[in-house]
Amino acid sequence: MAAIIGSSPFDKAYIIQYDEGDASLEKDIPTIITSDIDTVHTLKDGETLHNLAFAIYGDSGKWYIIAEANHISNPFTELKAGMKIRIPAYGIIE
Repeated sequence: MAAIIGSSPFDKAYIIQYDEGDASLEKDIPTIITSDIDTVHTLKDGETLHNLAFAIYGDSGKWYIIAEANHISNPFTELKAGMKIRIPAYGIIE
């Protein structure tokens, strides 16, 4: 059976129960794995991780995948035109 990379944001999630009765669903910080089918993209003026994620993954909410793969903690200040960033092969069937 084929596995879909990143098929669920809840993969490997766990529940933490707090003494006050609250609970939260937590997940370890994901590790973006490099792949031979990853691509490199040169940023154009005005591009954002959100619009790249939409164009590549069909979901602008997946911008964090590109950010994590490139160690970008603040995409609003760190992105510059001409910058080369790695685009992970997220959601590709292996």
